[in-house]
Amino acid sequence: MRNVVGHGYEGIGTGGQRTTRENKSYDLENGIRLIDTPGIAAVGGEADEAEALKAVAEADLICYVTTNDSVQLAEFEFLSKLKEQTKPLVILLNVQHNLLDERRIPRFFKNADEMLRGKDIIDSKERIFRYAREQYQNDSITIIPVMLLAAQLSRQRTDPELCQQLYKTSRIQDFLDWVSNAVENYGVLLVSQTLLGETGVSLMPKIKTIQQEISTCQESSKLLAQKKQELTSKLRKVGQDGMKKLEIEMQEIFQDLSNRVPSFARNNWDKSRDIQQSEWKSIISKEVKLKERIENILNRLEADYVQRNQEVLDEISKDFQFISKSKHQDFNFSGADNGFNFRSIFDSFGKILALAAFIPGISGVSMLIAGVGGALMQLFSWFFDSQEEQKRKACNKIEQELKQKIESQRREYTKNVIQGWGQACTENEGKIKQYFLDAEKEINHISTLLQKSTDSIAKARDHLTGFFALRIFYWCKNQNGKVNRSTLISTIIRLTRDPGKFFDIYLKNQTIPSIEAQRKCSQMLGESISFRTIK
Repeated sequence: MRNVVGHGYEGIGTGGQRTTRENKSYDLENGIRLIDTPGIAAVGGEADEAEALKAVAEADLICYVTTNDSVQLAEFEFLSKLKEQTKPLVILLNVQHNLLDERRIPRFFKNADEMLRGKDIIDSKERIFRYAREQYQNDSITIIPVMLLAAQLSRQRTDPELCQQLYKTSRIQDFLDWVSNAVENYGVLLVSQTLLGETGVSLMPKIKTIQQEISTCQESSKLLAQKKQELTSKLRKVGQDGMKKLEIEMQEIFQDLSNRVPSFARNNWDKSRDIQQSEWKSIISKEVKLKERIENILNRLEADYVQRNQEVLDEISKDFQFISKSKHQDFNFSGADNGFNFRSIFDSFGKILALAAFIPGISGVSMLIAGVGGALMQLFSWFFDSQEEQKRKACNKIEQELKQKIESQRREYTKNVIQGWGQACTENEGKIKQYFLDAEKEINHISTLLQKSTDSIAKARDHLTGFFALRIFYWCKNQNGKVNRSTLISTIIRLTRDPGKFFDIYLKNQTIPSIEAQRKCSQMLGESISFRTIK
């Protein structure tokens, strides 16, 4: 770069690899500013590359220096990182020739045209253009052969005539003239491309990213609705399975209690009512452990329900994580209330001990008295019955009435517990449904906000692209028109653009610019610019 600007280059290095570590600006003639950047795609130069790309984004032209002895595809692969810029690219082809031996200089002067414009250089230019076009994907590529060593020597030698001839033969002025011509004749186009065209293009990836997020939200919303129905069905089955287990185990508990009635009757048929009550309570609380067993059943079924419930939610979470992948969304339904509140069921356990009150009054003969009218007959029968017969009748009476009471209480209590279970299941399903509805509502809200952002950015992109098209139209017509919304609306009716490939501009009641103007514009911008009219 020292050989191009020739001054103001202190502290930048000697031209070795990656000697430029930050962007440096140099003001040339005609208001041209040259920015020397670090290398792109250099090994270990990630920070340097970021600096270079920053400068490229702000530039109107891109200049790349290569040599004729290193025309390989790998030398141009870095251009793929710049293809989104859609800027004109000028390549300085530095022709290598050893001029340090002064005896070679006269020969160089004599054969300069052949060295810089001969068949070998033409072949190199063709390969360079092919490689650069393949990576940069833009036709606005200009290749200028130069000899930088000759330019360097022109600033080191003391003989003015020799220095002048070295500089002239180096063809550096060809490059500077090309840049000056580009700025003078196409400056408005190039600046408009940087400020308007490329800014509009830079918004397209952002729009695409947001649209992908919108698509993800829409997929998530649909999946939520689907999974909500699936979840309802699965949770209902879990609740029904628990209800069946509850009914079976309640039957087993009360059957255990009922099985103890015969032995209780035999052991307590002739006891007082108070003793019978005490013994029966002992069987319920200490032997059968009715309350504890029912509590254990409910606790176990509750834990099983919660676990199966969470398994369903985890399965749904995995489905969401599968579609979201790494799209900065973490669907996790662990926040859903997937448990019960069985306290209302447990509150009724106090009623279990009331089973003791179901024991009929069986103290002595009063247990067998059926009514006042039959009292004498009952006493007469009692008088003639043996003790064994008395025991048998008393035990039968106790068993019959107590089992009836137990069965009645089993049905009533089982009904109450199952109703409580069903109510808890229904409430839980409702909570999780609401959780899904809230999540679906929130996702739809996010999708709406994203769509508004997309519309806003797309509108800005369309305005920028429209203003760029207006600038192109004015340039091709050699006019200095106003660039605002009203002139845009009155001049251009539609645009179709694929950056770096084509830009079709549909005019409204306007004269189409000349073919030559369109050709020059296309050549400089690297896009096929065409105008059409719609009446």
